[in-house]
Amino acid sequence: MAHYARIEQINNIPTVTRVVFVNNDITHNSSGEEIDGLGLQYLRGLYGENTNWVRTSIHHNIRNTFAGVGYTYDEVNDVFMPPAPEEFPSWGWDAESKTYKPPTPRPVLPEGDNRLPMWNEENQEWDLLEIE
Repeated sequence: MAHYARIEQINNIPTVTRVVFVNNDITHNSSGEEIDGLGLQYLRGLYGENTNWVRTSIHHNIRNTFAGVGYTYDEVNDVFMPPAPEEFPSWGWDAESKTYKPPTPRPVLPEGDNRLPMWNEENQEWDLLEIE
């Protein structure tokens, strides 16, 4: 079974508004070969020719991650991006690592240091919390 994400422009941002699956009997040709275009053709027949669908994978092996409603589709890097973490609005998307990262890298502490770096959004810095 193949999964597809419907992409719509919301505030000029390509956003996932729906995720559906299409059975193998639709996405595979008579030789049993999977053809992505067959799934797209099927979905456009159901939802309209002008709908935009992009394949996603529950195994996270294409386009970074399995798309979910509210995710953004980065057309340039061909990846789905989860919504930014609400508790850390200062964090930005890093296309190389395909994750959100803080404005300042997490500090690397020496071996045996029993402190834990925790991001402080209000102060825009890392707090070092003592661990007992």
